[in-house]
Amino acid sequence: ITALGDAIRICRSGLQRAAAEAQNIAISGTDERNLLMPSRAQESAAAAAVPLLAVTQQRIEDLIDTVGRLATQHGVIASCQNRNERTSAEFSKALETSFRLSAELQAKAVRLRMHPLSKVFEKLEDFILDLAEERHIALQMDAEGQDVELDDALIEGLWKPLTELVHAAFDIGFDSPEERVKTGKLPSLFVRLSAHSEGGVVAITIDDDGRGISENDSSLSGGELKERMERIRTMLSPISGTLKIVTHKDRSASYQISLPESLRLLDLVLVKSQNQCFALPSHFTDELIEPGQFHTHTLRGDKQFIEYNSKIYPFVTLCDLLERKTPAQRPRVQASLAIERGHVILLRCGREPIALGIDGVVANQRSIITPLAAHLRHVRGLLGTLTSGDGEPVIVVDIVEITDAFWAPPTEREVA
Repeated sequence: ITALGDAIRICRSGLQRAAAEAQNIAISGTDERNLLMPSRAQESAAAAAVPLLAVTQQRIEDLIDTVGRLATQHGVIASCQNRNERTSAEFSKALETSFRLSAELQAKAVRLRMHPLSKVFEKLEDFILDLAEERHIALQMDAEGQDVELDDALIEGLWKPLTELVHAAFDIGFDSPEERVKTGKLPSLFVRLSAHSEGGVVAITIDDDGRGISENDSSLSGGELKERMERIRTMLSPISGTLKIVTHKDRSASYQISLPESLRLLDLVLVKSQNQCFALPSHFTDELIEPGQFHTHTLRGDKQFIEYNSKIYPFVTLCDLLERKTPAQRPRVQASLAIERGHVILLRCGREPIALGIDGVVANQRSIITPLAAHLRHVRGLLGTLTSGDGEPVIVVDIVEITDAFWAPPTEREVA
C-alpha cells in the first residue's frame, strides 16, 4: 500500500509536468513552423493544431483525475488496514474500485498516443484519385470511420502497405465504362474507404465494385499477385497487422487490414507451454479446444494435423513454433497421443488457421506491454513483455511473425 501511494504521487506530479512540457513544445514548435509558412498555411496549421492540443490536454486532465480517484481509494484501503478491517465491506469495495481504476488508468495512458485516421484517409484519397487520373479511370469515392483512433506508432507503419495495396488493385485492372454499363453498374468505378474499431482491433477496408480477382486476369499472373500480397503481409507484420481479401468475380473486391489499436495495451491469453508462461494477443485467437475434442492425423510426410468439427487444421506446438526446443523424434502413434492430451488454440491470422498446441490456459487479462530491450528487437516472434500477478516476467508472443515463419520454407525461418 505504501508503494502504491508513492507511485500515485509520482504519477500525478509526472503527468502535471508532462502536460506543461507538451504545451510548451507545441507552442514553440508552432512558432518555429510559422516562420517558414505563408500566412494562409499558418492559419490552416494553427486551426489543426488547436483542436489536437485541446484533445491532448483534456486527456491529460482526465488521466490526472483518475490518478486522484485511485489515491482516494488507496486512502480508504490504508485506513481499513490500520483498523484491522481487511474483511469489511468498505475494504472490499475500495479494493475492487482500485482495480477498476487501475485498468482505466492503463487505457487512458495509452490513449494519449492515439490519433484519428482522418489524416491517413485524406492522404489515401488523394493518392487514389491521382492514380486514377494518371490511368484515365473515372472514379467516385466515399469514406467513413475517419474518427477511428489508432496508436501513432502504428499509423506510421500503415501508409506503405496501404499504398502498395492500392497499387496492386489498380494493376489488376478494372472494366471499361462500357463494360460496366453492360453488367448493370454505373460507368465510373466506385471505391469506399472505411474503418471501424471493435474489441481493441481496428479494421481498415478498401472496397471497389470492379471486376474482382479472377484466374483469367491478364494484368497480373496468379503467382505475381500472390507474391505481392505476401509482400504486403510482410510489411504489416511489424505492426501486428493482417490482410484479408474477399473478392466476387465480375462484381467487387474487398481488401481488409486488421491491427490492434495499440501494441502497448492488449487483451491477452496467458498460456503454459513446457513449464513456461507465454502471452498471446486475444484478437488472433479463435477458439480453445479441450483435450479429447479433436483427433490427430499425419499428412504430407511427418507434418501433424488435427481434425475438429469435420475440419482439418495444421498443428504445431508453441515451443516448436518459437523453436525453443528441437522436436523429439517419436513414433507417430506416441506423438499423436501426446498431442491429444494437450490443449489447442486455433489461431486465425496468416494464410489459414493454425492449431497451436499448449499445455493449458492460465488466465485472460488486459495488460500494458513493455517493449523489448534494444538488443532483442531484431528477434522474430517476440512482441514485448509483461509482469504476471506473481511478479514473474512473461513473454508476449508476436502471433503474426511466428505464423509467417510457420508457412515460410525451412531455410527462411529465423530462430527466436
